[in-house]
Amino acid sequence: MKKAPGPKSQTLPRGVMLNAYPDSIGKNLADIVELLKRPEFKDTFSLFYILPTFFNSDLDRGFSIIDYNINNELVSPQDLDELNKLGIHIKLDLVLNHLSVRSPQFVDLLKNGNESPYRDFFIDWNEFWKGHGTMSENDHVVPDDEHLKKLFMRKPGLPILKIRFPDGSLRVYWNTFYQKVEFDEITAQDFTHIKG
Repeated sequence: MKKAPGPKSQTLPRGVMLNAYPDSIGKNLADIVELLKRPEFKDTFSLFYILPTFFNSDLDRGFSIIDYNINNELVSPQDLDELNKLGIHIKLDLVLNHLSVRSPQFVDLLKNGNESPYRDFFIDWNEFWKGHGTMSENDHVVPDDEHLKKLFMRKPGLPILKIRFPDGSLRVYWNTFYQKVEFDEITAQDFTHIKG
């Protein structure tokens, strides 16, 4: 009886890995490629671990992902072809646990609320901390001291984002990057321009 083949093994090449943002050396990935083409760098690196500004993002050096398309300001398909010609393998930092408020998924959540297929992509702060804190006068749970002292917070204050949905409901989300979603306040004057 013949044994079924196992999954193809993918191993990283031996050698030195370059770990950098596309704009760490120069203004974009093309500048790094030009440097790597120089004779003194021939065969120095076998792998280039490219940090997440490779993708479209808006904060935190690429860790607030808008989408996973190539960031054309920093990277081009030609850059990747050139790295391939140099024999340099590419490894990407694929950030799956942080999305920008400008991501299509969050925009869909803003538009569709509980009907959004992406509603579970984002952590409802009050649901997460339910039973482990007290509700503040500002409509969000403040975690108990036992939990609060264990939280790493990048800035003063809780890492929350309050969202008012089109139906008027308010929901608070965990907000690692302290981003904001701002809407113009609707006034009675706004309704005078509606025709029909």
